[in-house]
Amino acid sequence: MLLNYMQLYAIASAGKAEKIMSAGFIRKYSLVSSSAVQAAARKLMELDLLTEEDNIYFIPDILFRMYLQRLKNTNIIFIPS
Repeated sequence: MLLNYMQLYAIASAGKAEKIMSAGFIRKYSLVSSSAVQAAARKLMELDLLTEEDNIYFIPDILFRMYLQRLKNTNIIFIPS
């Protein structure tokens, strides 16, 4: 579950993200592995928290995206219990 939030932060920081399973993206945002990112992306899309169009991933809810960006910029980590 933690990876899901880390990936959301990463995509929110990028605004829109391409090649989220690439080594560069994974390294830049300190994610685990491409297979873990793929599984997290699948789950986030099932929950409608992440959308993919033309190989570009983004958070469709603009208010949620802004909230995540603000949390990321203030170094506050939101991890629900």
